[in-house]
Amino acid sequence: MWFYRLVALSAVLQWSVVTGEGRSDQFNLSLCKLWEDCVRTVSLLSPDTKKRVNSEEQLVHLEQSQSNSASLALSFLGRTNYFSDCSEIHTAMTLLNDITSGVNNIMPVGLDSTISVYCDQTTDGGGWTVIQRRFDGSIDFNRPYGDFRYGFGSANGEYWLGLENMYHLTNQNAYELYIELEDWASVVKYARYSSFSVEGSPYYRLNVGGYSGNAGDGFQLSDLSSRNCLTGQAFSAREVDRDTWPGVSCAAGHSYYAGGWWYNNCCRSGLNGPYLRPSDRTSHSGMGIYWDPFEGSYEYYLKMSKMMVRPANFQPFVRLKTSFQDGPYLACFCRVTCAQSLKGCYTGDETTVSAEASSVDMTNEDCAADCGAKGHAYSATGEGQYCTCMSEAEIQTLTLAPSVKCDSPCTGDLAQKCGGADDNVTVWSTGQGTKRSLVEKLRRFLKEGHQMEESRR
Repeated sequence: MWFYRLVALSAVLQWSVVTGEGRSDQFNLSLCKLWEDCVRTVSLLSPDTKKRVNSEEQLVHLEQSQSNSASLALSFLGRTNYFSDCSEIHTAMTLLNDITSGVNNIMPVGLDSTISVYCDQTTDGGGWTVIQRRFDGSIDFNRPYGDFRYGFGSANGEYWLGLENMYHLTNQNAYELYIELEDWASVVKYARYSSFSVEGSPYYRLNVGGYSGNAGDGFQLSDLSSRNCLTGQAFSAREVDRDTWPGVSCAAGHSYYAGGWWYNNCCRSGLNGPYLRPSDRTSHSGMGIYWDPFEGSYEYYLKMSKMMVRPANFQPFVRLKTSFQDGPYLACFCRVTCAQSLKGCYTGDETTVSAEASSVDMTNEDCAADCGAKGHAYSATGEGQYCTCMSEAEIQTLTLAPSVKCDSPCTGDLAQKCGGADDNVTVWSTGQGTKRSLVEKLRRFLKEGHQMEESRR
């Protein structure tokens, strides 16, 4: 029979257990259950992004089905109904099978109102929140310090997110920075930094490290000369001079205007200077948008710059679908000796493995008990909820070693079936974050998405 053969994916995504710091097991379980209910509900949404029929009905049904204990547990999280950055929006888009770049509203931790940002959902897996973007010179960046502090421009065009917003955004998690640059010959390069954050008021100091890329290190992290943009340096603007060059303002003086930036004794980069074209070299003595190592000169003007951040531990949330003899299939293998009779998800490289399988539907709990009684180390339920048992030797034929933690998608709900009701299985990796309900966030995301669609018509 078909369920004797298992064909699985070539990658594994683990579901991290809710930490529930200082909370009871009931708190953890109720939160897990609510999250899983949400995943199951949203997985039923139409894959046709143009016909998201009944999505609101599904969310209302889910909301009404939440237990009082689960709702109470969620109140402890202190989160808003808005996404905190574009990586969370990437998650929602994955759920809805509609991953696109564009303008969205977010509310980082610590802010009491939303900010409009451009989300880049295509570069290197997406999830990027754009904090600075220039491409046509339509916005004047020769601004006073107050504008750099609170932001200016438009998220659907050129803009600077604002130092205050950057502070809240980059201090709610560990973030990385990606800078995309393009010159007037349409040459595109990038500089990537594995760590990036902006400190709070009044200095908004820069913290950056871990360069990689092909544009060169414009922050000159390894350069000990006075020209490097030292990590920890305060932000300067035309009337607020915080650089270390006595008597000279790198942002406004020294015979040129370089724009607001994190200067030491001036710097080998400045992406907020005047928007200059190559022809302006003969009529303008100042620096434009420059990144010295791009072409080896601060007088080499760039056409485009884009600075964007995302959590350093970001992993795209992937909607998985596997192939089986009779149709889509995914098995969640659970170690029967685990404290909760559950353990990890395993996938292979389409290798057929021998396994003992039942001919009746079972929950994970029943399946683990049945396999344990038969002397098998692992159990699994899949599409159709057939129970499959595997030995230690058989599980090793899969390409990835078993997890050492009880943290499968089944954790927190022993009755949860690993298979999906619509032949799709959504497996999640939450990094170091805490599971929380997506109900209100998804509702707001859908509503705002429809409003933007209407405004474009």
